[in-house]
Amino acid sequence: MKKTLKIVVALLLCMTVVFACAACTNSSPKSVVKAYVSAMNKGNVDKILSCCYFSTETGKGAAKDTLNAIYGDGKDADYSYKISNLEVSDETDESATVKGTLKTTYKDSNGNEKSSEDTVTYKCVKKDGKWYVTYNPLDWIFG
Repeated sequence: MKKTLKIVVALLLCMTVVFACAACTNSSPKSVVKAYVSAMNKGNVDKILSCCYFSTETGKGAAKDTLNAIYGDGKDADYSYKISNLEVSDETDESATVKGTLKTTYKDSNGNEKSSEDTVTYKCVKKDGKWYVTYNPLDWIFG
């Protein structure tokens, strides 16, 4: 009985590791953009940052501080994001450009739901076999 329990626990741990790694892989320019927007939608600051490439730790730290101030303990319930129509261009072994349509749904000051659609461009870079969004993650706010 103990041996069976150990085997089941070991298999569950292996499956957990496999699924956790699958969730964090940025295997293509499109997949990293999708993961980035999904993380924005959930207000997951750590995941947003894991999708971005920073040339310095100072830049990453500043972005984390700003995102934590925006999201606080989690998703801003008044905003949601959806990315569609993704097209990759200028792809090389090291970089790519991804264009798509970002739909933002939000509530105005009266509580009425509004939405807007914008064409967005994400510059991506491949580092150590993974793709990352290279521009400042705050560009979608100010940009």
